[in-house]
Amino acid sequence: MKQHLLPKQVLEVTKEQFYSLFPDDQHSVDRLVDRKDYATFHHKKMTIGKLIKAIRIKNQLQIYTVDNLWCVQLFDSHICANDEVDCIWENNSNELVNVLWEAVKKVYEFTDKEVPHD
Repeated sequence: MKQHLLPKQVLEVTKEQFYSLFPDDQHSVDRLVDRKDYATFHHKKMTIGKLIKAIRIKNQLQIYTVDNLWCVQLFDSHICANDEVDCIWENNSNELVNVLWEAVKKVYEFTDKEVPHD
């Protein structure tokens, strides 16, 4: 099982979007140094645990398995997933890190990289 994102996954979002998932505090262990090759250099810092923490800042989540698939459901932050309510988003993948990354992109409303407007 993969434990972190691959560089090509990091490149699905902008550098600013990726860096926004890490605290800006100078003394934080998670602080990232700005690098041109940020995806290659920082991709291993986006672990399963970091992905879950990023989601939990904004939403509740439920993780479960069905056969060989990892499934993630997202709920509004004020909802308890055990209250038999409908989720607002769900997806699955063979790799937990992949479905968590898709959830992070959904929670933070990251879209594919856009061409900057002049």
